[in-house]
Amino acid sequence: LWVQHCGEPANTGMPWQIHPNIVARIHRNSPDYAVYFTQWSAMLDQEALTVIHAAAARAQESPEAAVTLAEYLDPEGPQAMVDLSRLRIQLIEDKLTEQGVDRTRMARVTRNMIDVPGMTQESQRVDIVVRAG
Repeated sequence: LWVQHCGEPANTGMPWQIHPNIVARIHRNSPDYAVYFTQWSAMLDQEALTVIHAAAARAQESPEAAVTLAEYLDPEGPQAMVDLSRLRIQLIEDKLTEQGVDRTRMARVTRNMIDVPGMTQESQRVDIVVRAG
């Protein structure tokens, strides 16, 4: 957005940065973790594995918390996208289980991607939500 509205940044980089301690606090207090995939892929890259590990650690800290995996689908979309999304969730569930999260704590929900501002069919994401109560 900076480039779009203000032009290219100076040679010194972007005009501001969030302090790493603030980012750490947000991650620590946020119950949501987003796992991103490349288009038409179910591969869990290193970034995805890091997010899953963080979500598993959060779930271990709060054993009473529910773990919800949220997929985003277009109800008018092709069956292939539904199948791919289910495969992605299954892989994430398997990784969470490997890291000690009981599968009985996990639930799946489907969200209509049309209802999410800025979400497009190219957005390939599964959210892991860890919430107590």
